[in-house]
Amino acid sequence: MHCVTLAELAATVSKHGSAIIARRVTVPAAAVTCYWASSRNRFEQWNQVISRYHSAIRTGNTDAIERWWDSHLSVMEEILVSELLTRVVAAVTAETDHAAERDEFSPVTQAIYLSHIGISNRVAELILQGRGLSVKDTVKLNRLRTGVERWTDALLGRMSLRTTEYLNFCVDRQRTQEFAMESRNFGDAASSETAGWLIQASMREMLCRRTSPEPALPQANRNVADAVLLMYQPELFDDFGSIKSALLNRIERGATITECSPTAILQGQQQMQSQDQGQQDAGGQLGPSNPSDKFERWYL
Repeated sequence: MHCVTLAELAATVSKHGSAIIARRVTVPAAAVTCYWASSRNRFEQWNQVISRYHSAIRTGNTDAIERWWDSHLSVMEEILVSELLTRVVAAVTAETDHAAERDEFSPVTQAIYLSHIGISNRVAELILQGRGLSVKDTVKLNRLRTGVERWTDALLGRMSLRTTEYLNFCVDRQRTQEFAMESRNFGDAASSETAGWLIQASMREMLCRRTSPEPALPQANRNVADAVLLMYQPELFDDFGSIKSALLNRIERGATITECSPTAILQGQQQMQSQDQGQQDAGGQLGPSNPSDKFERWYL
């Protein structure tokens, strides 16, 4: 499995994040254990690869360093790109635990998140040092890194949650809030759905353009993806295989008709827009000044 597929999985989880959180589903312990084990196994493989780089540095063999980059450039790309899924999963589980007033899954996913950030920082150091890495590949890796950071904030902002737990896992809080504001202004359900597909297509195009065609650790990536999918149980889906909407989840949890009425939903949306306006008044304008440009930042 290519790391771009992991990014697409992150986009799917982000798209349905609010519905998943509204369901307050209980994740099986086996799924959490599988996610922990598969992630730790992949971290170990990444660390071994980076350790071989430092071994080549200690020998001072320039040819060995250049050969290392030729062999493991795709691994560095994979570390950067797969951070998207790690952050989104950590954000969704943190919000789920917060909504259910529990502390069951988020400690595990946050530990995985912190470990991944540590390895990503090591990759950033290698890019900064640039020993044995061509200028072309240095620029390519750095552009990939900055692109992934922006898409991370875009996916987290797209969840448009009422709490702020998810902001703990973004790269730039202000940028994430700007994306959240724009997501709420996409319009009706059809427009929002179309925007979602365009966003995902744009992200995929950027990642495919800036990554190697062959995956570095396909089986390790597949194991992580399988573990993430195990965390989402059948009750999240309807009879057609689609994830149930946040409204349907609220109804199934026993919310009253008044709470689920269009008026109540509209009032909730207006409240979130009022909060956004308050942020604008307090800290300056968020998002593009021209409404016609509201999609511009999504195409990176």
